Amino acid sequence: MAAVTRGDANGMASAATPNGYAFTSPSYKMMLRPANNWNEVIETPAIAGWQAYGGLSVTSGLGGMTSAVYTSVPFAPPLSLAQYTHANFGLRDQEPLFQIGNSFSPLNVNVARTYYTDPKCAVANHDHAWMANSAIYDRFFLSGAAPVISRAKVVTEAKSLTTVLDEFAAGAGRFANPRTKLFAARDPVTVRAMLADHRRIAGTILSDGTFNVNSTSVDAWAALLASAKRNVMGSATELLPAADKNARFPRAVRADSADYNYKYAFNDKRAWTGLATLDDAQIKLLAKSIVEETRMRIRVSSTID
Repeated sequence: MAAVTRGDANGMASAATPNGYAFTSPSYKMMLRPANNWNEVIETPAIAGWQAYGGLSVTSGLGGMTSAVYTSVPFAPPLSLAQYTHANFGLRDQEPLFQIGNSFSPLNVNVARTYYTDPKCAVANHDHAWMANSAIYDRFFLSGAAPVISRAKVVTEAKSLTTVLDEFAAGAGRFANPRTKLFAARDPVTVRAMLADHRRIAGTILSDGTFNVNSTSVDAWAALLASAKRNVMGSATELLPAADKNARFPRAVRADSADYNYKYAFNDKRAWTGLATLDDAQIKLLAKSIVEETRMRIRVSSTID
C-alpha cells in the first residue's frame, strides 16, 4: 500500500482538476501517526496481536469475530466458470472485486452503456463485469481434463494428465467433471490427439446437461438454484434447519465447521460467519430477480449493438 497523493491509484489523470483527485476519492488512504502498541491502532485479542475483531463489532463482547472468509483458493481444478469469481480481474481500484458471475452495473457507468468517458478528466470507465462475463460465458467451458492430485503433507500427482486422457479415450475413466462425455466420432488416434489439444478437445467431447446463463425462464433458474439444497457443509447437515430451508449459498466453499445462517438477527455471530442458507420461497424470488436482471441487461446490450 502506498499513500495516495495523486490520482494514479483510482485511474484519474494526475493533471486533472482539482489536482490529483478529479472529483472522486480513492477507496483507501494512508495516514501516518505514532503508536506504541497495537491496542492504540485497533482492538485485538490479547492472545494474538496480529488478529483484529470484525463483523458485528470491533469489540469481542459485542460479537466481534477474529476471522472471516472472503474468497477461496481452489485445491482442485475448477469445474465451473463461476469459480473464477474469486480471481481478481480488476485492473483499477474502482472496479468490482467479484466480476465473474456478477451482472450489476457499475456506479460510474451509465446503465445503458458499457463505457463512459468522464469529461472532467478524460478517463474512460468501462463496465468490466459485463465485458468479462460476455467474453467467457457461451464461449468457453471447463471439461475437467486434469491430472489427479493427492493432497497430504506432500502434494503428489496420483495420476498424470496423459493417463487420465488415455483412460478417458478408452472408455475406462472419466474427467474431474463427471458431466463430460466422450464423443468418439473419429478414429481412435485422431480422438486421442484432439483430447490433448485445448483448441480441438471440444470437437470430441459432450457436456451431459448444460445451462444457458441468459435464460429468461424463472422455473429453469429455480431448478438450477435448488440444486444447492441438501448439501452437507461445515457443521450443517443436509436438512438443517428444515426440509424447505437448506439451500447453501456461501461466498466460498468452507472446509471449517461453520454453522448455517438462516435469517439470523444481525447481532448473532452466525449472521456474519455462517453459511448463507435460502428457503424455497427465497429461491423462487432469487430466480425471478435474476430473470429480471437478465432481461434488463439483454435490452441494454441490444441497444448498444
